[in-house]
Amino acid sequence: MAESNHFAGRKWVTPVGRAGFVALSQPFQKDGGKPKYECLMRFEEPEAVEEMLKILDEIESADKSARKKKAQSLYRYEEDEETGEATGVLLVAFRRVAGGVIQRGPRAGQEWSVDLKIRQPREGVIGSGSLLQLQFECFPTAYQKKHFVQLQPRAVKVIDLVTYDGGGDDGDDGFFDDADDLIEVKTRPVEKSAPAAPPVAGNDDDDDEDF
Repeated sequence: MAESNHFAGRKWVTPVGRAGFVALSQPFQKDGGKPKYECLMRFEEPEAVEEMLKILDEIESADKSARKKKAQSLYRYEEDEETGEATGVLLVAFRRVAGGVIQRGPRAGQEWSVDLKIRQPREGVIGSGSLLQLQFECFPTAYQKKHFVQLQPRAVKVIDLVTYDGGGDDGDDGFFDDADDLIEVKTRPVEKSAPAAPPVAGNDDDDDEDF
């Protein structure tokens, strides 16, 4: 259940983090559900942890929902598998539905879809272990009487691409600083074994800030 979006029009950019579970090059669709772009970001460096916590604190402070007292946390810390103690690695989940069907209003029944703007050093499906930054926006919603804020990815900048075959780049910061070294790639539809997301429409705006 959606709530009034008091975050409308605002965008944030994460510090550099490492992708854990990731489905950014193409949506992930589970058990016939809606296809979603997803990424669990791992912020390992102390400076990145501090910067991301400041962003999340800003978002939580701006959350004006009446359900805020029941809000779910925007992050958690990774725990050591043996001791159960926090490792200091900050985990933040990003998720966005890639498409669906409009349920109400004059456009009811029409299909809609979005794709992500992705810039990366070379072609390849973004895999776990990739170093990247996300531009994202927030969308407040509620489920089973619990309020939470979805962190929805909008654009991706890959610094060190690790593909699913294990191939990686050298992590040179030049990929981050010099736009000429990055190529734009298209997001891919879901696998043929699952219903594909409808064609992208209305996503040719260029209002993304540089990051």
